[in-house]
Amino acid sequence: MRTLLLDTAFEADDADRYAFTSMVSAFDYDVVIWDPVGTSNKYEGAYRGQYRGRPAPTEAESVALLEALARRKQEFTDFLSLGRSIIVIASPPQKIWVDTGKKDTSGTGRNQKVTRIVDDVDLLDAIPGQVSTVAGRGLELSPVSPTAASLWRETRDRWIYRCFFNEFPGEKLFVVAGTEKVVATVEVSPDGGVLALLPEPWTPAEDDEVDGEDDEDDEPGEGSRGTSDAEDRDTDVAEDDLERFVDVPAQMIAWARGLSLHELEPIPAWASVFKFTSEIQRQEELTRLERSIAKLATKVESLKHEQAEDDRWKRLSFSSGTSLEDQVRRAFEVLGFTVLEAQRGRSDLRLQWETERVVVEVKGLSKSAAEKNAAQLEKWVAEEMADGVTAKGVLVVNTWREKAPDQRGTDFPDQMVPYATARSHCLLTSLQLLTVARDVSDGKTDAASAARAILSTTGVFDGEASSLRREASAEAS
Repeated sequence: MRTLLLDTAFEADDADRYAFTSMVSAFDYDVVIWDPVGTSNKYEGAYRGQYRGRPAPTEAESVALLEALARRKQEFTDFLSLGRSIIVIASPPQKIWVDTGKKDTSGTGRNQKVTRIVDDVDLLDAIPGQVSTVAGRGLELSPVSPTAASLWRETRDRWIYRCFFNEFPGEKLFVVAGTEKVVATVEVSPDGGVLALLPEPWTPAEDDEVDGEDDEDDEPGEGSRGTSDAEDRDTDVAEDDLERFVDVPAQMIAWARGLSLHELEPIPAWASVFKFTSEIQRQEELTRLERSIAKLATKVESLKHEQAEDDRWKRLSFSSGTSLEDQVRRAFEVLGFTVLEAQRGRSDLRLQWETERVVVEVKGLSKSAAEKNAAQLEKWVAEEMADGVTAKGVLVVNTWREKAPDQRGTDFPDQMVPYATARSHCLLTSLQLLTVARDVSDGKTDAASAARAILSTTGVFDGEASSLRREASAEAS
């Protein structure tokens, strides 16, 4: 089957490569593969025009591009109606500022200034159907449709997604692993035409250096195999990687044509009534496996949820700002404290435990705590007292947060401790709070005892620095 490649960075067997704006018709081919990023890149460069960070081609280039967009969109629509296949490398919006032919003139004589008027177009408008994408790059994909099964089986771990879909024609094929973010879709028309929007295929680079010369847009079969938009992939391919090399473009083409041919020759309803013995056995096995998969999927989601919960607790070891404050709040809730409504411009947390009011100042620091942190806490205590309430001050600091727990220095310097002790403050690191909260969650201590230990402390809290450190030491031994 003959394949037309439009502005792709890769080659394929029995394929011709041309520019999107060339006059070469798609109708001489069975499959068309188009990379909108490759088209957009042709208008970028050190000496090319730009407007608002996007390409702004010359007037002549703008005319050619607008004509090509209108022509290719109609051509693609007609191509699909013939039962043929179009593969578009899914991309975020490819905005280009085209010259409208209008100009704005200001000033006279030598001071005269001529400004050309431009308008933006999106290359993705050439795709038949409603398509809306947003930028986002990555490598971790999962198939979500049986339609993708054969393609995924041959090409898994060989894709780089560039975008997520907000709107798309047809059904979703791939999503970002562990999410509902769609990164690949396919639509098969009643005529058997296949419109597939797929991530960028990863292909190994050629061993030889590229000589840097530009390919002629209208000369077929030229160009080098490599990645056009995959800087994160290592282009130095090891020998064993080459042995496992998968020709992803060839697999894409065969898969798309297989869908088209399948739609052109559907199995009639009467033929589906008759079952071979092998079909019956296979169906029983499929049913058994699907039930097992469902159970495993439930277990996987449960384990992922547990891991996400542990990851949230780890924020007490490295976070600052709102992220740290939120996790400190959760830790105090585990210890049985009631969170009161925060007052704007006041302490980070206002808590209640039985009859005792507590105000908490939370800090994420790249070094040790300082006396000014305790002074800030004392201000919040004084403001509660101004309202007629006696409050216990607790300073929670994530000191040396950019270092591993076993590499951290002194948390509270000597000159700070007397100030805090004289004011009955409790000085507590977020790592100590992490240990206490985890011990309560694991049933190693009760919440009331842990809460009383914090509220009865004047000065530095006497507790183990980190469950992270403790668990790491136990694993090492």
